[in-house]
Amino acid sequence: MRHRVVVITTVLAVAVAAGCSRDKHDRPAPQAQAPVSSASAPAESTTTPGPPATQDQTGATTKTGSTSPTDPAGAVKGHPQTLPTGTDINAVGIGPYTIGQEESALTTAKLIGAVKAGATGCDSGTGVAKWGSPTLFLTKGKLQHVKITTAAVRTTAGIKVGSSEASVKTAYPQGSVTAGRAWYVPTGAFALLFRLAGGKVTAVEAGPASILETGAPGC
Repeated sequence: MRHRVVVITTVLAVAVAAGCSRDKHDRPAPQAQAPVSSASAPAESTTTPGPPATQDQTGATTKTGSTSPTDPAGAVKGHPQTLPTGTDINAVGIGPYTIGQEESALTTAKLIGAVKAGATGCDSGTGVAKWGSPTLFLTKGKLQHVKITTAAVRTTAGIKVGSSEASVKTAYPQGSVTAGRAWYVPTGAFALLFRLAGGKVTAVEAGPASILETGAPGC
């Protein structure tokens, strides 16, 4: 009986030892943890670039999508302005008679005669002979619209008062008829308008496209 108790005790001891050994070997070894950086990655910029600046055929820089006529003369009132000297008429005027030019600058330079006040705020005056004695229409102290009725000056395409209607349409095929007989040629926010009668050009006008497209005289 004593011998049997000893055997049973021995068997139990061996079993416990085996179990402890198995648990020790089966337990997974601890894994090394990657260090966590306290500095966060910089956020990507979400700034969306604005629309690119563009330059139309008049040389005036505007934002893409803009529909408002720019002011080619543009200087702050009271500051000296550059008065161009070219002799060709284009969509923004001729020589110093640039659309948007201040009346005071033209008066100081003796480039405009007496200004006649209009009943609706559309004043008018006459320029000097060097630039074809243009009729100048002004609103709020600035030049808005130029009209030439002599053959002294021409457009950059060579059209002048007296040119044939056919030559105008050949020189400016992108134009269209407005006000019955006038040939309207837009260039960005500005335009040229050729008055026609008897198959000939009787006047060349420059100013904002929004005004000239109607073919209405003056402002």
